[in-house]
Order: sequence, then C-alpha cells, then structure tokens
Amino acid sequence: MKLSKDRRFTPLFDAGSGMGKGSGLGQEPGGTFVPTDIPDMKMWLDATDCGHIIEGSRIPLWPDLSGNGNSPANGATFSQPILRSGFRNGLNVIEWYLGGSQSLNKVFTAPYAQPNTMLMVANYTKGATGFFYDSAIGVGTDRHAAFVDYAPAPDVFTMYAGSSAPTTPSTPYENDWHLFNMSYNGAGSVLRIDGVQLGTGDCGSQPMGSIGLGCAYIQSVTFLKGFTAEFLLYNKELTAGERSDVEQYLADKWGITIP
Repeated sequence: MKLSKDRRFTPLFDAGSGMGKGSGLGQEPGGTFVPTDIPDMKMWLDATDCGHIIEGSRIPLWPDLSGNGNSPANGATFSQPILRSGFRNGLNVIEWYLGGSQSLNKVFTAPYAQPNTMLMVANYTKGATGFFYDSAIGVGTDRHAAFVDYAPAPDVFTMYAGSSAPTTPSTPYENDWHLFNMSYNGAGSVLRIDGVQLGTGDCGSQPMGSIGLGCAYIQSVTFLKGFTAEFLLYNKELTAGERSDVEQYLADKWGITIP
C-alpha cells in the first residue's frame, strides 16, 4: 500500500547543519505521519536529532524521542560511536566500530513482553560479523538480537530471542543502506527488508529487558562495522496499515526504495 502524499515524510532540515528545525523531528505540521502516531512506541532514535551536529562528534547518549526516557548511553569516551554529518540522503547518521568497541546501552524499567517490532535504517560492512543490537552489555537474559555473519551461520542475517530464526542471506544487503523490520512474536516472527518479507520462523519467546546497540552483550568480537540512521521499537505487532505508514516514512526520509 502506498501512502498519499500528505502522509509521507517531508524534510524540514537545516541544510547547513543537517539538524531538524524546531523540534528536530523534521516533520511538516498539519497531519503528516510521525512514528509516534502508532501506539505502544517504546523507543525512537533518530541520528538527525542526537544532540550533535559536528562531524566526528562522539555520541555519549542517543536521545529517545518516544517520550519514554529510553535513551541508550555509554560513559566511556573511547566506546562511544560518532556522528557522520550529511552521510545519507543529506542527513546525519551514527557510525560504529571505530577501533572495535562502540556501543550504546539501556536497561528498561521492566521487560517488554512479545510481540515486539523493531525497525531500523542501517548499513553494514561486507563479510564482517556484527550485531545491530542485543541485550545491554553484560546482560545475557531477556534478549532480542539481530546480527549478521555470526557463527554457526555465516553470511546470514538472523533474529534471536532465545533461538535463532528467521534468517535470510546477508550478502545481497552488504555495503548499502536498507530498511530492516523485525517482528518478534515467537513462532510467528517475521523479517522484512526494504518492504519485502524474507523470513519467518520461531526466534524464541524471550521478552526484551534491555538493548545494546552496536554489539553483542558479551562485548567481544561482535561489534557492528557499519552505520545506523534511525531505530524504532514498538511493544506490539504492527498492523498492515501501521507497517506501511512507518516503512514509507523511513524509506522517503532516508532514500530507500521499497515496493
């Protein structure tokens, strides 16, 4: 389903800074869709509104725009990701793996039981093992994870919430920007990339108690080599209409082609 024109993202970004004007959300007033229009949003991270506008700035905290106070952070300067200004579609993004230990972490006040839906616009390096997200560093329970090229399944994009599924070959999506949509719902879990359903299966039934962006909770050799532009978390399974709205919003904003 395509959105009508007035429901699509209309950028209001300052061309010089790459930051959104006013609230920083980059939205046209008067009825335009924003991700918070969908209920049960628990986290909204947007690199165009991360509190920094200078190329190469370290990001100690990525502000949560959902209103829930779920801002992931890292107090160790060396382990903080950095801002890349105007890097994708003229907008700012976050870069990981600058020496191998970048992450941002948040433990939630209470775990979010499934179903949960995560959407992200991201880019990862060919042939490099990496976790887009997992539970927070050192927290090995109540996990939701998404990763690429991690043994025993090389060259595969995988979801995990107690078991590893669904999966899809990762090779076609390396070294380019894509829109990932991960629905965690036990045996009915679904992976979509660029608006197309690519995998279904049982990724486990664990709730989501925390999040660590950019690496696995074990913080060893599983740091993401790549970039994240935007990340959304909903404590629900999206309806077809909601999914269409938010995927079109992200695709228009970040220059992703979807059906």
